[in-house]
Amino acid sequence: MFVLAEMQDTVRVAPGAFGKPTTDIVKAEVDAKYAARVVNDVGLCVCCRDVLDVGDGLVYPLDGGATYKATFSLLVFRPFVGEIATATIVASGPEGVRASLGFFEDVNIPSKFLPTPAYYDKDSNIWTWRPDLGDDEDGGGGDDACFHLDVGLELRFRVAAINFTRVSKHKRGLQATTSTIEVPGASAAAAPGNITGSINEDGLGPTTWWPDDEPMDET
Repeated sequence: MFVLAEMQDTVRVAPGAFGKPTTDIVKAEVDAKYAARVVNDVGLCVCCRDVLDVGDGLVYPLDGGATYKATFSLLVFRPFVGEIATATIVASGPEGVRASLGFFEDVNIPSKFLPTPAYYDKDSNIWTWRPDLGDDEDGGGGDDACFHLDVGLELRFRVAAINFTRVSKHKRGLQATTSTIEVPGASAAAAPGNITGSINEDGLGPTTWWPDDEPMDET
């Protein structure tokens, strides 16, 4: 889910920072520029992990600041399709369930990726999975066979699609570029910067559904 990406960029250091270690200032400038920013085909940047190389500083006329060509590594949030992750349910509606990773709030699990048969109660605003356990199974029928997707529950989901949108400024105004990776048959995520998840497999869904003594295979 997290990877290191090596990148190069030019970094300007203001004159007031000339007395500080160059590497520290370059790292701070990289953090200010890239933290919480989406880079196309890379992912959502979290922070600068390390500055690998800094070239000679160039001072341009009428500027005063020094410009460095730097190579650095970024910690990037980039889950891969098929990966299993854990999140917390924060909302639900007729379209499905939304969950949060804590630092990333937009994990959408559409109704078609919920376990079947699943039913939505508009009064309680809660989805419920009602599996057919059969007459010979303990707990078959009744409320014992209802598994609720309550807000606040921790759940496991499989990444079905990834959609990151980078918003940049141009002369014509703000423009958005979207980078999407998805599994065949899954619809593209509607909102910018979100993950589409699926819980319609054994072992997925709220962790309370699956006891710890029955671990699932995450391969």
